[in-house]
Amino acid sequence: MNKNTISETIIALEKAAMEAWLNGNPSPFLELYSKDFTYFDPSQE
Repeated sequence: MNKNTISETIIALEKAAMEAWLNGNPSPFLELYSKDFTYFDPSQE
């Protein structure tokens, strides 16, 4: 896979996730999260 293909794939995944988010569905963003990392929201306590 070349750099352009990788970039296009990532952008397509992000666009699809954002479109779903704007329609009230956060699931695609959650599915993009890595299972090997811990995420936190600094605005939450």
